Order: sequence, then structure tokens, then C-alpha cells
Amino acid sequence: MNHLKIKTKKETATGFIALMSAIIISAILLLIVTNLSLTGFYRRSNVLDSELKEKSSALAEACIESARLILATDNSFIGNDTVNVGIEICDYKISSGGKIVAHGVAKNAHTFYEAVVNTNIKTIPIISFKELAISP
Repeated sequence: MNHLKIKTKKETATGFIALMSAIIISAILLLIVTNLSLTGFYRRSNVLDSELKEKSSALAEACIESARLILATDNSFIGNDTVNVGIEICDYKISSGGKIVAHGVAKNAHTFYEAVVNTNIKTIPIISFKELAISP
């Protein structure tokens, strides 16, 4: 006698459900792992951008201080200059009325500051100081 077992529709459907469940769970796990990986990558990129912004901000502040030093020696100076600090640069422009606009650059991070100083006092105090959103 031949004892071949014929699969019923119920047994075939159970196997199909198990296979599809495994595929769906695998796809969900793959999406979760990819999302976590990209989150870590973007977090690292944001930290680097923040560090470069701090560096460009410090460079712009240093340029303002350089301009104040120039004004302390010659309070009638009107012009601009560039200061190289390693591979980073900053530049400033001194306008009449004691207005100084400084631009610090660290890689692709740019910071613009505007300071107004009192050139009539020997210590050249800062009257107002603000960050500019775009290049003046």
C-alpha cells in the first residue's frame, strides 16, 4: 500500500502565514536597524556642525578684539583686514562711528558679528554687540 499523505488546504495556509510573518518581521527589524544607524550618523554630523560654529564664533570675536587693538593705537582708522589663524580665517571692517563688522570662518561655518565701540575712550569699550544673520 502506498501511504502518501496529501496536504490539506489548512496545512498549506499555515505554512504560508508563517513564511509571510517571518518576512514582515524581518523587514520591520531591518527598518528599525537602518533608522537607528542613520540617527547616530546625523547626531555625529550635528555635533561637528556645532563645534565648527563655536570655532567660527570665537574667530569672529577675536577679529573684533584685533580691530579694537587697532583702534586703541589709531582711533581714526577706517578700513579692513584679514587675520589668519592656522587654516581658519577671520576678517573685519572698521567703519566710521566705531562700527566693526567681523566675519569668522571655520570650514563651512560662518559667523558675522557687529560691534559698536566708543573710540573716544582709551580702552575702546564695546557699546553694542550682536550677531548678524547674514553677511552685511
